[in-house]
Amino acid sequence: MEDIKYSAGTRLCFLDPQSGESFEGVVVENYKFGGDICVNWDTGLSSSYDKDWLDKFTSIVRDRNIDYF
Repeated sequence: MEDIKYSAGTRLCFLDPQSGESFEGVVVENYKFGGDICVNWDTGLSSSYDKDWLDKFTSIVRDRNIDYF
């Protein structure tokens, strides 16, 4: 079942706790296993995550403002 919070097109921001750098990406249609949430990062990397990891380490970007959860 797809999580509405992380539906395709949702823009995310990840703040790297080690380097302090932030990276943005967009959720894309799942191309991995069921339950995965796939993200194409602006760095050119694509990865899949579970909802708990995204909840802990990313924030949703809305109109260039970031919503923190």
